[in-house]
Amino acid sequence: MVSKAITEKKRLATVRQALVRTAFGIFLSALATIISDPYWYTIRGDCEFGLCLMSMLTPEEYAALLLIGGRFVRVVKKDNSASGLGIKSLSVWDEFFESVGIKDVAEVTDIRVKAGAFKHRKAGTKIGEERMDLKVLRLGRCEEGESIDACLQLADGIDPPPTSAKLRSAQRALHRRIKHLIHPILHSKEDEVRQQLEAVVEWVRMKASTMVDS
Repeated sequence: MVSKAITEKKRLATVRQALVRTAFGIFLSALATIISDPYWYTIRGDCEFGLCLMSMLTPEEYAALLLIGGRFVRVVKKDNSASGLGIKSLSVWDEFFESVGIKDVAEVTDIRVKAGAFKHRKAGTKIGEERMDLKVLRLGRCEEGESIDACLQLADGIDPPPTSAKLRSAQRALHRRIKHLIHPILHSKEDEVRQQLEAVVEWVRMKASTMVDS
C-alpha cells in the first residue's frame, strides 16, 4: 500500500511538472510574439529587467514555478548559508525551448554583471562593486545576421518592453494556468519543502548566501 502511494505521488509530480513547463512555455512564446524587439531578461532578480517581474508572479510564485517545473534549478547543500542550502542553476534551457516549440525565439547565455543592479533596492541606493555570473534569457526573433548584446543592453539600462493589454492578458493566463499547480508547494507543511522554496526565493532575490553559481 505504501509503495502504491509513493508511485501515485511520483506520477502526480510528473504530471504537475509537465503542466507547469507547458504553461511557462506558452507564456514565453506569447511574450516573444508581443514584444516588438528582442530583449534580454534576467532569470534571477526581482528587478525591472527580471523575468520574475515580467511574469507578474511574486518571487515565491516564480520560485515555485522553477522548482516544480523541474531541472531549471536544483537545491544543494551549502554549509556557509544560513539555511545550509544553496541553488544550482542548470543548463537545460535549450532542451526546454525545443520541447515547447520556441527555440527560434529564445536563447539563454551567461554574462558577468554588477549584482546590485539586479536586486530590488530603494531609490538612490548604490549598486556596489560585487560582480557575479548571471543567466539571461533572450525573447523575440532576431533578424538574419542580427545580434543583440546582453551586457550592453543591461548595462545601458534599456527599459523592458512596455506593458500592454496583450502582455497583461498573457500574464493573467500564466497565473491562471499555474496557480493550482504551485499551491501545494506554496502552502506545504513539510519542513524540507518549505526550506527548499525559501532557498529558491532567496536565490531569485540574489541573496549572497544562496549563490552556488548563476
